[in-house]
Amino acid sequence: MECPLCRLANPESATRCDCGYNFQTRSIESPVGSLESETDALLRRIPLPRMWIGFALSVLTLASEFIDFGSDSEQAASRGNPIFFGLVVISWIYWLWCVHRFHDILGSIPGYRHPISPGQAVARHFIPVYNFYWVFKWPSEIDTFVNWRTQAAANRGWIVGAPVLLGVLMRVLDASFGMAIVFAAGAYLSRMILKALTYPPVPATAMAPPGPTPTLGLS
Repeated sequence: MECPLCRLANPESATRCDCGYNFQTRSIESPVGSLESETDALLRRIPLPRMWIGFALSVLTLASEFIDFGSDSEQAASRGNPIFFGLVVISWIYWLWCVHRFHDILGSIPGYRHPISPGQAVARHFIPVYNFYWVFKWPSEIDTFVNWRTQAAANRGWIVGAPVLLGVLMRVLDASFGMAIVFAAGAYLSRMILKALTYPPVPATAMAPPGPTPTLGLS
């Protein structure tokens, strides 16, 4: 038996889907304690990324800028600080993993059809020129989820996307400072997602309907 809301396959004898849909009454149910167990189970299976790791990498990147190679290595140093560039690469890889994790969580919310897969969220960072738009776009979609889950237009997508775009642009001037801004935006996104998941499940009338994925992930 397939749930008409989240499309999850259930046993024929099931009376209620994991998303809360009751097959007998054709309505969404929210038993006492179900919200906490749903949120805890999801975040235990797919935990939010730890932004403190990103901040630590930013600090280490900043410290690496002051490493003295010595006068005998001035020519080598002029070609680049290997520790600095190594930390920049590690920071960027970790950030892309965080992006993947954000979208993995949103794609696992019962009843919600997130329009961006984790793989797409990461891969589109590597499209020249378009990537500047992309680092602004995907945080806006997270904002769309938060507004859907809370059933209130409390946020605006451009406000969420702007700090991420700013941090990416700042990496050109100062890699450590730019990545610190990026991870600060990530910490804010994590807080938004966690806060949204504390709200009661969305009513069936506001669930994303079956069929093609809507542009904004809403019904």
